[in-house]
Parts: sequence; structure tokens; C-alpha cells
Amino acid sequence: MKTILTFIAVIVSFSIYSQNHPLLTGVESFESWEKSEAGDLPKFWDGFNREIVMGGFPVGIITTVFRDSTYAYDGSSAVILQSQPVMGGAAVPGILTTGALDIDFVSQTGDITGGLAYSSRPNFFRGFLKCFPASGDTAVITVTFKNQGVEIGGGFLLLPDSITSWSQFSVPISFSSTVQPDTVLIFISTSTKKANVPFGSQLHIDKVGFDLASSINNPSSNLKAKIFPNPSTDMLQIELDSQNPVQLAIFDSFGKNVMQLPDYQSNEVVDISYLPGGIYFIRILGYDFELSQKLIVQ
Repeated sequence: MKTILTFIAVIVSFSIYSQNHPLLTGVESFESWEKSEAGDLPKFWDGFNREIVMGGFPVGIITTVFRDSTYAYDGSSAVILQSQPVMGGAAVPGILTTGALDIDFVSQTGDITGGLAYSSRPNFFRGFLKCFPASGDTAVITVTFKNQGVEIGGGFLLLPDSITSWSQFSVPISFSSTVQPDTVLIFISTSTKKANVPFGSQLHIDKVGFDLASSINNPSSNLKAKIFPNPSTDMLQIELDSQNPVQLAIFDSFGKNVMQLPDYQSNEVVDISYLPGGIYFIRILGYDFELSQKLIVQ
């Protein structure tokens, strides 16, 4: 069987079907589960637990989302996502989303629609995870905010390495517009691959939620920041439209603050020679604005 679409394009449309979703009121610890086409799914979430239908007839099932009732981080259960082969053929990733997953096994296409009705502007999406990627695989967590169908913010976290014990993760979130979101969609997958998905990659997820504590509600959509060089190895500069000092912070891909400069001036040279290679996020805070940019350190 040919490879089924794996890294699915996220198409978000406004939906209010999940007014009681735990994420809207605090923390989701995956305590409530419901029957799906194949196995169980956390209540209000969708995933790659599907009945395989060919020519109008069911020919099998695929289950990539499992309930862990033994080794949860918080409460009595956690989520395990695992890539699985389809009918002995190509593998598909373990997928969990707050949207609705629509898969056509005949055409090998799919998308994600819907999302949570959400109007806040969080600074981070946080939670706890364990990660066991198969050789060459990378898990991903993405968060997308939209207003009337237009993307206005979000963030992502790539997970290429094994994490064998429960560890906190943080997805830094930035906004490109001053408008409030009306929809948020969370997409979690064991793989970023579009084809040849490795079999057996696992991602364990528990106790997830949004961090609103340090949000800035009125960022300036007109202010620009240019980071150079990017990618960088030892030094970088940030050219700002603003001539006033700003707060500058650099976070690693797990949301850990690795540098804090309280009075950064435009074009000052920043020494990053001590940072290991990888993906980082630079957050710039002014009196009435917030900017976020991705930085690659080689």
C-alpha cells in the first residue's frame, strides 16, 4: 500500500463544538476518554484511530492513539502516540489534534478542520512529554491561532531526540497581528515526514495547557526586527525599528530561557558562542509591543 498522507496540512475553520474542553478552563490531563472507530480517544480530541474503508467496505482498522493508565504524569491517564503500519504496508504517524481529522484511504489524502473557539493570547503552550523517535524521525507539536480563517499567530516545537522520563515542554507563541484570535488548533504528531514514516516512533503527552501569565495583549504589528546572521554560530545582531531599549530573551526549543538582556539597544552585538547548535526563539518585549523570531544556531 502506498504511503498515506502523513504530515497533514492544517486547515482551520471556526468551531464551537468543544465549549467544555479542559484547555479552555485550565489544564488537560486526558482523564476522559471515549470510544472511536478504532480504540479510544481523549474526549474532545481526534486522532488517527480509524476504520479503513476501501470501495465502501471496511477492510481493517488503524490505531495510533493509546491510553496510558499506568505511567501517567498527572492524574490516572496520559496519551501515547505511536506510528503504525496500515494493513502491513506503509506506516502512518500517531496524531492527536483539537480539530477534526478527515482521512480518505482511497485517495490517500486528508486534512484537519475545526478547532477550539478561543480568544486569549497565550505566551506558551506547555505540558509534559516523553519521546522515543525511531531512527531519523522527528516528532512535532504545532499551535495555530486564526481570526476569521486568517492565521495570526502560533508556534511549534520539533522533537528529534529521545526523552526517556517525563519532562516539561514549552512551545513559544508569537502573534503577527493585534487582533484577538477566535480559533486555536493544536496538532501533535510523532513524525514530520511526508513519506516513509518510520514504524514505532512514540510520543507520550500529559498535563497540557496555555500559559497566559506573561502575555502582552497589544503587540505592535508594524514594528520589525531583523536578526543577522541567521543561521549564526557565535555572534548576532538585531536591527529594530525602535530606538528605545527593549527586553530581549532567547529560549531553546523546550522553552527554557537561556539568555536575558533587560536593556538591549538596536544593533548591539550579542555573544551566543556558548549556545549548542539547534533551534531557538528570540522574544523582544517593549513598552507596548511583543515580537518573536526564530534563530538557528549552527
